[in-house]
Amino acid sequence: MILKEAVKRLSFTISKGNKPNQNDVDAFNEIIRNLKLSEQETLQENLLFAKLYTFTLSELLAYYTDIEMANKEINRILSEPMATEKLQLSLRRMELKNYFNRKKILDPFLKNKTATELEEIHERYKNKLPGLNALEFAKCGNNWDAEAVKYNIENSINLSIKNFKNYV
Repeated sequence: MILKEAVKRLSFTISKGNKPNQNDVDAFNEIIRNLKLSEQETLQENLLFAKLYTFTLSELLAYYTDIEMANKEINRILSEPMATEKLQLSLRRMELKNYFNRKKILDPFLKNKTATELEEIHERYKNKLPGLNALEFAKCGNNWDAEAVKYNIENSINLSIKNFKNYV
């Protein structure tokens, strides 16, 4: 029995108020089988999303003590429009921290600073620390404008999808 026939069969039985018989049981089982199959296909078709969801959930469980709250946070993030501003700030911060690391300025005090704070620290100490270079610092701080972030994220996502499809 196909899904369409199963639904038609149960609709008829219910609309007439008839007592279900074996055909109705078979129709119900067919609907359940189709739902399970649909769920499996959806998960398989969205395996990359499922992997990222699982990873993100496990990361959020370090902050939340309740799986429901972690799931709600993921759903909140997913319901927002895609914005790259936070990623842009994180990339700038990474570049500036890498600059300090290349200059062998490994002060743990710098680890938790924002990009703006790192820029202020650089400005304050550029004359006192001989390895600091204002032009080099300005370049690394400006590597990640909005267009560069958008271009990079689109390419990275497309490359990840291609790599995934090549190995599955």
